[in-house]
Amino acid sequence: MKNQGKKIAAALSAIVLGTMSLAGSVTANAAARNEGFYYGDVTKDGVVSAEDAQTVLNWANSKKKLTADQKKRADVNGDGKVTSDDAFMIFDFYTNMLAGTALLGDVDGNGKIGYVDWFTLDSYMRGYDEEVNLIAGDVNKDGKITMPDISSIWAMTLNN
Repeated sequence: MKNQGKKIAAALSAIVLGTMSLAGSVTANAAARNEGFYYGDVTKDGVVSAEDAQTVLNWANSKKKLTADQKKRADVNGDGKVTSDDAFMIFDFYTNMLAGTALLGDVDGNGKIGYVDWFTLDSYMRGYDEEVNLIAGDVNKDGKITMPDISSIWAMTLNN
C-alpha cells in the first residue's frame, strides 16, 4: 500500500511539473485573482494552481513545512488533516479550471450543482463528518463556509 502511494505521488508530481509551465500564462485568464483567503491557494498568489497541489504533496511527503495559514488553505476536503488527498483535490480543481469545467458550488465534484451539494455543505457546516470540496463550497470566496455559500448553492440548485 505504501509503494502504491509513492507511485501515485510520483505520477502526480510528474503531471504537476509538466503543467506548471502553463500556469503563468493560464492563471490570469482562467480565474480572477483573489487577494484574500482562498481554499487551495497554498502559495498565496491569488489563484489555485498546480504549484499549490505540488506544495501540498510535498507537505504530505514530509518534504516541506507549511505555516498554520497554509495548512488551513491546504485542507480542502475539510477533514482537519493535510494529506495527498487534498493535493489531488487541488490539482483536480486546477485542471477543471483549465478545461473551463470548474464549478463553484459543485461540492461533490460530479460536474453539476444540485441538492446533494447543498445538503453536503450544510451538513459539513453543522459539524457532521462530511468530506467536501471547500474550494468549490466557498462560493463567495471569503475563506469561510457560511450560510451565504449554502444559500447560493440552494439558489443554483433551484435554477438548474
